[in-house]
Amino acid sequence: MELSPIARYFAGAGTLLLLIVTARAELTLPRIFGDHMVLPSGQETPVWGTASGDERVTARFITDSGIVRSAQTTVQPDGTWQVQLGSLLTGESGKLEIEGNRSGKLSFDDVVVGQVWFAAGQSNMRYGIGNREAPAELQEAAAEQAARTAPEIRFFTVGSSKPHQPGDNVKGAWKVIDADNVRSVSAVAWHFAVTLQEELGSPVGMIVSAWGGTPVESWTPMSNLESDPAGREVILRHEAKMAAYPELKKQYDLDLAAWEEANPTAALQKQNKRTKPKPPYDLHSSHVPSRIFNGMVYPLAPFAIKGVIWYQGENNAYRPSEYDALIQLLITGWRERWGIELPFYYVELANLYPLQAAPVEIERQPGHEVPSWAYIREAQEGALALPSTGVVTAADVGLHNNIHPPDKKTVGQRLGNLALVEVYNIDLPTPYSPSLDRILSEGKQLRIKLHDAEGLRLRGDKLEGFAIKGNGTDWMWAEGRIDGEDILLWNSDIDQPNAVRYGWATNPILSVENASGLPLRPFRSDRDNGEWDGFVK
Repeated sequence: MELSPIARYFAGAGTLLLLIVTARAELTLPRIFGDHMVLPSGQETPVWGTASGDERVTARFITDSGIVRSAQTTVQPDGTWQVQLGSLLTGESGKLEIEGNRSGKLSFDDVVVGQVWFAAGQSNMRYGIGNREAPAELQEAAAEQAARTAPEIRFFTVGSSKPHQPGDNVKGAWKVIDADNVRSVSAVAWHFAVTLQEELGSPVGMIVSAWGGTPVESWTPMSNLESDPAGREVILRHEAKMAAYPELKKQYDLDLAAWEEANPTAALQKQNKRTKPKPPYDLHSSHVPSRIFNGMVYPLAPFAIKGVIWYQGENNAYRPSEYDALIQLLITGWRERWGIELPFYYVELANLYPLQAAPVEIERQPGHEVPSWAYIREAQEGALALPSTGVVTAADVGLHNNIHPPDKKTVGQRLGNLALVEVYNIDLPTPYSPSLDRILSEGKQLRIKLHDAEGLRLRGDKLEGFAIKGNGTDWMWAEGRIDGEDILLWNSDIDQPNAVRYGWATNPILSVENASGLPLRPFRSDRDNGEWDGFVK
C-alpha cells in the first residue's frame, strides 16, 4: 500500500528522530572508575570512556580543599574519548567528575590519590584472607590491620571473564577495606598493600585479577603468542584439541550418561563425584590461549598502575621448558598494552609434597612421569631476562600437603619490600634472596659464588640440600661450609666435582639464608645439559 504524502513525511521525520536519538550516545566510563577508587600519584592519569561523536567531554578532579585539575577533549567519530588529568599528589582526596556538553555528568565520590598496583595470577593469588584453610590467627591479625589502615587501602577485584575477543570493560567495583570485609580479598595482595602503606604512609589501591588453575598462555595477548615459536606451539596444541573435540564430546556424553545411570540419586552423585567424567577441553575453557587476557587484563589499560605482582606457574609445571619464553611474552604484551615498562615482580613457586629425600629429584613423586617443580622455578627466571623485573621466593613457606600454603603474609611482605626498594628507593635491608652467581673449581672442592649473600648464615644446625657430581659419577649429597659470602662443597667420593644443584626438588631442603633472613633460592649449575628438556602432560 502506497503511503500518503503526510504519512511519508511523518515516517521520514520518525526515522530522522531515531537517528538523532541513536547518535546521542550515553556518557559512560569503564567500571574501573567508580566511588572509592584510587587514582595514581606522580604519574599521568588517563581517564577514558564513550559518548556522542563530536561531543566535548571534560574531566575534573576536585579535591576536598577545592583544587581543580581538569582536561577536555572532543569525542572521536567512533564514540571514544580519553584525557590526561596530569600528575596528582599523594594523599589528595575528593571527587572525579566527567561532563559532556550534551550527554550529562557523572560523578565519583571518595576518590583518593596513592599507589596503584596490579596483582594477577592463579589460585595462590586469588587465595583470600578468609580462606577456610587460613589459620584463625592470621585472619584476626588481618582484621586488626584493616581496622588500623582503613580507609587507606582499597581493592578492585576483577570478576572472571574469558571472551573470544579483547573486551572494553571488566566486572567489579572499588571498595574500602576494613575489618568487616578484609577476609574477602587476596591475601598476597593485602599483605603487599599493608607493607607499602605502612612504609609510605600513602593510600594504596590494589587491582586484583586472578583465576585458579590457569596457565600463563591464557593471560598472554594473542599477537604476542603468535610472534614466538613457544607461543605458536601453544596455539597449535589448542587447535589440535579443538579438532579432537567432536569425538571426545561424543564419548564424554556416553560416559556421563552411564555415570548418571549408575548414580541415579543426588546422594549417590555426591558420594561418587570423584568418578564423574570430566568434559573435554573446548572453547569455553579458561585454558584457551589469550582468553583471560581478553576479559581480565586488556580492558583495564590504560588505567595508570605503578607495577605488577604475579603469582602463577603451577599450571605450566608440566612444560617448564617453554615457560621462560611464555612469561617474557606475557610481560612484553602487558607493557605494550599499557605503553610503559611496568615493573614486574613474580613469586617463585612454594614447596609442596614430601621433603626432599634424594640429592636430586627429577620427578615430583617416585614412579610418576611428572617433573620436579625445581624445573618450573628455574623456568620462571625467564622473567629476569627483561628489565625492571624481580623475584621473591615462596619455596620455604609451603606445606607438603597443600598446593595453597596459608602463609601469604611472608610472600606479600617480600613482594612489598622488593617494590619499596626497587620502585620507591626506600633504604631497607636487602629484599633479594641469595642466588647463584658462578662456581669455581678448587681441586676436590667447589666454591659457590653468590649474589646478595651479605651476612650469609645457616638456617638450622647444618649445611644441607646441596648435591654435587663429577664426570661419570651420580649426584651425591655434598658436605660443606660457609666461607664468608661463599659456600665450599665437597664429597670424599668425588675427586673432581664439576656441577652443583641446590634444593633440586619440589619440596627442597633449604639450609642457607642471608642477613635479611631470605633463603638461598634453588639452582643448578648444569642447566644446559640437564634432564627434562621438553616433556608433555
